Amino acid sequence: MKPVVLISGLLPYDSGKTSLALSMMRKGKESGIKLSPFKPVSAHSIFTQLHSFEESEKRGYLIGNDALEYEKEAGLKRERTLFANPVDLLLSPLDPPTKTSEEALGDYMEGMENQLLMAALMRFTSCVKGETHHYLFEENMKRFPKNFRKRIESFAESVRAEKIELRDALNFLGSRRADEELDSCLEIAIENGDGVIAESFSDSLYPYSGIIRKVSSLVIVAPGKAYVYLNAENVRRAVLSPALSSKAPRSIYFLSHLKPDYEEELELGDPLKENSFPIGMIIGKV
Repeated sequence: MKPVVLISGLLPYDSGKTSLALSMMRKGKESGIKLSPFKPVSAHSIFTQLHSFEESEKRGYLIGNDALEYEKEAGLKRERTLFANPVDLLLSPLDPPTKTSEEALGDYMEGMENQLLMAALMRFTSCVKGETHHYLFEENMKRFPKNFRKRIESFAESVRAEKIELRDALNFLGSRRADEELDSCLEIAIENGDGVIAESFSDSLYPYSGIIRKVSSLVIVAPGKAYVYLNAENVRRAVLSPALSSKAPRSIYFLSHLKPDYEEELELGDPLKENSFPIGMIIGKV
């Protein structure tokens, strides 16, 4: 069975998951190992990643910067990029308040920490049917700055996005059907390389529950450090243990529950550029 390395982030954002994944892919190439990227669920902001939104407008489907980086590094065809990143969410910052009272500003700051309030659009690509659909979360549109809203609505119209409620999208993403769809995408990634580097979402230990059955090793990353788990059975037992199964699947809970096999210091920029990171051992090739 080909190895599937899961990279999870300790922090809600900016843990360095994508940077480490890309660095591992480059390190693998040096050893003659082709690692396929797989990022089942991603999210990006129209404000901080305007360039990827503009690329989305050109391509006619939603795509974020991480998927574009994986596409470039792995030399993926565009269709394969969608299979490597089947679910993508577009976020927008909230409209700053016109009233600048402490209460109004406090509500605004709190809202800016809630990605559910900032969710505008979702792309879902089915690896089973080979179809891509877009969905607009109309309930959130009134929360966004006017000029941002116009741009999003124009794109949504161009891709014929269906208007749905956010809770329906969340229910689907947590369903068995979604697990089966994402597993189909993972199988494509497995078939097209010597192994897979799978990236989780935010600070969740895993991007969808079914992937835990396929994982061969786990790396939890934070700025400057990687916590490495080489025994997949230990990882699965810990995930299913009473101590963790009753909690949200956050990396912080897992890391505090199960000691990693070892820790690795990471470089600034390209995490593994000047590093003796044992890529072969992690993907089970030595």
